[in-house]
Order: sequence, then structure tokens, then C-alpha cells
Amino acid sequence: MTLGGIYLVTPEPIASNFFEVTEKALVSGVSILQFRNKSAGFHYKLELAQKLSSLVYRYNKKFIIDDDVDLAIAVNADGLHIGKDDIPLSEARKKLPDKIIGYSTYGSREIAVQAQSLGADYVSFGPFFATNSKKDAGLYDIKVLEEIRKYIHVPIFAIGGINPENARVLRSFNLDGICVISWVYSSIDATRAVRELMRAFYGVDYIN
Repeated sequence: MTLGGIYLVTPEPIASNFFEVTEKALVSGVSILQFRNKSAGFHYKLELAQKLSSLVYRYNKKFIIDDDVDLAIAVNADGLHIGKDDIPLSEARKKLPDKIIGYSTYGSREIAVQAQSLGADYVSFGPFFATNSKKDAGLYDIKVLEEIRKYIHVPIFAIGGINPENARVLRSFNLDGICVISWVYSSIDATRAVRELMRAFYGVDYIN
């Protein structure tokens, strides 16, 4: 299984142009979309997730559900993303034996190693930069990424406050991908926003 690239996480709440922006991002190079909604009821989330899954699969990309196993099963998503306050990884794996499971490791190599040992298919680190999406989130030391490949052999993503400027910094750590919310959904032009990220993260010679 190969996972990487620009990983887009949905905002909360969603704007009137949400689906338009999401589609432009998928067309422009986003490879994974995560539907994240911590506040709405199940039926509302199901309606949104069904629409998003149709959109994602139209462009042959991966669709991940955040912290809701039942929703992931209901829409036959490609996988689930969880963290330390969510369903235990071992339990999630029992319910989703053949699906992708990603795990938030914050700034901890130890959490990442444990998640990998329990069967996580990818891990995410961060935030390392200030983010508007999670204003109360603490920032972690980016040095955790310096030798992370010695310990982690599943795909590695960075998340939190990522824009083209700091994506260039992250490129030096040989990560598999970067996760973004605000840079795309708050942009005037989602197509340009995604392409700027790709150029920054992969280098000027990268061709989508």
C-alpha cells in the first residue's frame, strides 16, 4: 500500500462552496481526503460523507473518516484516522481488518512506534507550526522528524499550519506527505493553493 502526497482534511464548519473547493483540490493533486466532524450528529455526517465519498472515488483518490468507525463502515471508506482520545487502535483494527488506519502521534516518537507495532498503516506528526484549525493545540519540536525513518517504516505525514513556505522545510525530512486544512479551504483559489503546496513539498521539478 502506497500512501503519500497532499492529504486534505475537511474544515468545521463547512462553507457554502465546500464541495466546489474540495473537487478543485482533488482535481489539482490532493491524493487523500479525510472527513473530520467532531460535533454533528450521525445522520448529518452520513449525508456529507456519502457525497464526499462519491466525489473522492470519481477521481480515484483515498477517502478517510476521522474517529467514527460506524461511519467509515457505513460509507465503505478506505480507512479511519484516530488518535489517543479515540477508539483504541487494536479495537479499530478488529472492526476494520482490511482498511487503512492512520494514527496521530503529535510530537512523540514513542507513540508512533507503538502505533506502528499495533498495525497503523500510517502516522502523522504535528503541529509544528501555528494553526488556525486547532488554535488550542500545542506546538511540537520538529527535531522529532530528524531520524524518524530509523524507527518508523510506515508512511509518515506532517500536519498543522502547513503552507508552501514551511512545506519546503518539511521536504528535507523525507516525509511521505503533508496534511492541510486552512491553506486550501481558506484560499481564494483552491487549484493554485494545492499546486503551490505540491511545488513547495516536491520541488520545482515535480510534475503532477
